[in-house]
Amino acid sequence: MDIDSAIDLLEIDCVFVFKDFQREALKAFATSQDVFVCVPTGMGKTACYSFITRLWQKLCEKESTVIVVSPLVALMRDQVEKLKGQGMEACCVCGDTQVDVLAQVKRGFYEYVFASPESLLHAQSKILLDSTVYRERLVGIVVDEAHCITRW
Repeated sequence: MDIDSAIDLLEIDCVFVFKDFQREALKAFATSQDVFVCVPTGMGKTACYSFITRLWQKLCEKESTVIVVSPLVALMRDQVEKLKGQGMEACCVCGDTQVDVLAQVKRGFYEYVFASPESLLHAQSKILLDSTVYRERLVGIVVDEAHCITRW
């Protein structure tokens, strides 16, 4: 299936109409290009990554995982709840993450794994990234709210 057809089907399945910049971001991602989206608050940046796993399923017929790095824990938790409300598997890996959630992340259960920059530096996160299943499913890393990160 070509990318435009997959995105068209995604719009039908998800009852969502992509804006031009969202469609272009998804197309660029699907063709393995780096994607940078800079638009004002409320314009729909989240949609640029929140449909990636569904698009990947249509294009490759494979389950996938996207890591979303954000310095704002409250925002990550809100986005996890929204994705779950849309029927997607998502979790937030931060300081108080349950052991069973980490085990499910390692097994590739989640489509979206939200993590703070600090949490990715912990030994447990490095173990997750070394998991074969997790690495096979990982199709992208998104940095959200990058303007809030003071040091890289």
